[in-house]
Amino acid sequence: AGDAGGGSTRRPGLDRARLEEIFEEIVSPLPGRELTQNRVAAYLENNPDVARELGLPSRIPSNPSNPARVEFNKWFSECDTDGNKKISFDEFMAFYGHGRGGGGGGGV
Repeated sequence: AGDAGGGSTRRPGLDRARLEEIFEEIVSPLPGRELTQNRVAAYLENNPDVARELGLPSRIPSNPSNPARVEFNKWFSECDTDGNKKISFDEFMAFYGHGRGGGGGGGV
């Protein structure tokens, strides 16, 4: 399989119910309700089909210059809109095009 263009790793095609299920699977063993980089990376490594669904690599090496790590870090910071180094449910859903309820941001 080749690379299909650059840009964002966003996959808006996933439906809300599936995204909620994925978030719950990743967050369930954690004490808080937010995803950390380490937890997501470990989960993706054990669940390569979910990594594929999310458009992410399943193996995320620790080397910061590795392309898979660069892609993962970019995805994580795009999701983490408040910059607290954790991804909340709302941030996760918004990244994949399922933000909270109504209105909000259509652009210009």
